[in-house]
Amino acid sequence: MDSVPCNQKFAVIRKKRPYYGKKEVYVISGNLLNRDFHASRANEKWVTDITYVIFNGQRLYLSAVKDLYNNEIITYQLSQRNDLKLVMDTVKQARKKRNVKGILLHGEFL
Repeated sequence: MDSVPCNQKFAVIRKKRPYYGKKEVYVISGNLLNRDFHASRANEKWVTDITYVIFNGQRLYLSAVKDLYNNEIITYQLSQRNDLKLVMDTVKQARKKRNVKGILLHGEFL
């Protein structure tokens, strides 16, 4: 076995503590879509999600809204930050393009 010199120091590894900081208030709605990803007419069911893409060595977040009737992308936004503003800007832009009365909008952001 190799011996360790007496004057060498070792790093102390401490157990990480869970973070219980301030969190935003959110509402959990019922699962109205219930994995039924088919729509019988346009503007009946929309889904939204966020993913990231690497462009010129930089991570960008892509938020999109898709109509399940014909899988058309209604709108999308790119941002350097994955935050609530990105989602809200995407939904606001979609609302400007279509009549949204009675639409079921589904997204998973938790």
